[in-house]
Amino acid sequence: MTKEKTNPISGYELTLMPPRDAGGAGFFGWIRLANGDQDAGYIYLISPPVEPHLNSDATYIVTSVDPNMLLTMLHVLQHEHMLQIRFFDAEVKGNPPSVFIESSLPKPINAGERSVARRAILDEVAGLLDRRG
Repeated sequence: MTKEKTNPISGYELTLMPPRDAGGAGFFGWIRLANGDQDAGYIYLISPPVEPHLNSDATYIVTSVDPNMLLTMLHVLQHEHMLQIRFFDAEVKGNPPSVFIESSLPKPINAGERSVARRAILDEVAGLLDRRG
């Protein structure tokens, strides 16, 4: 059975622990992705990254990236709008789960839906004009 979870991202918080030595060993941190006052996901900054999963009550997504990706992740979170985090697990042996941080913009309306919407708007405008005159 396929597992899927999608959460909107409205903000983020960054937590970093400095390295234990000058060589950078022991660096650790995470980015908390928020959906309002709820957790949308956590991105751990660890090397090597571990397999993504849902938390124990399946309300948010947990994933990880190599610490070298920190600036890229922050750039995306700061400069892109209307993002979501999406978890997908086909639960097929040998095929690990995937996590996507992606646009949550509405999907384009197909031509049939567009004409129905246009007709409804025209009817509403006509009704308003009739009431005025």
